[in-house]
Amino acid sequence: MIKDFGFIIPQNCQFGMGALKKLPDFLKACGSDNVMIISDRGLEAIGVVDKVREIVKAGNLKYSEYLDVLPNPTVDIVNECAAQYKAAGATSILALGGGSPMDVAKAVENQKAGQVEYRVDKQGLIHAPIGKASFDAEKLAQNFDALRDVILRARPASAKGQYVKSVAVSATFGPGIHLDPLNLD
Repeated sequence: MIKDFGFIIPQNCQFGMGALKKLPDFLKACGSDNVMIISDRGLEAIGVVDKVREIVKAGNLKYSEYLDVLPNPTVDIVNECAAQYKAAGATSILALGGGSPMDVAKAVENQKAGQVEYRVDKQGLIHAPIGKASFDAEKLAQNFDALRDVILRARPASAKGQYVKSVAVSATFGPGIHLDPLNLD
């Protein structure tokens, strides 16, 4: 029979009797003083969220919560939760429940860390959005710089010669603007 255990992947998951009571000490040891609780209304209805709220309050920690996680959460849910996380000034995330709250928590953490998503096709072309029409020039430039940095860091050590041979930035249905790949700074 398995007793208490924990694992880090890099999220830290704790299981076993009394794991919740250790929560305030664990959060403080991680340098957190403001936790965001991410869960769903089902766990709130059966009292799980209330129990965690009480433990967090007793530990003198600030908290905020996002309890609107649905099964198979959408990008809109993640973005809404991330905005609330940022507005609350949270320093850590506590996901309560199964896969959906944990997935939302991981996605919020990835957004916070500046994760950049792109895809590479068979010809080695990189496709990635850097913004929307509503973004100002400064935000587009920041996003472009972040994408450039991620791509250049992904360069394999075995790659020889010029890694980025051409760059074109385009609107969805517009002509591309070609940039000099040697002067992307």
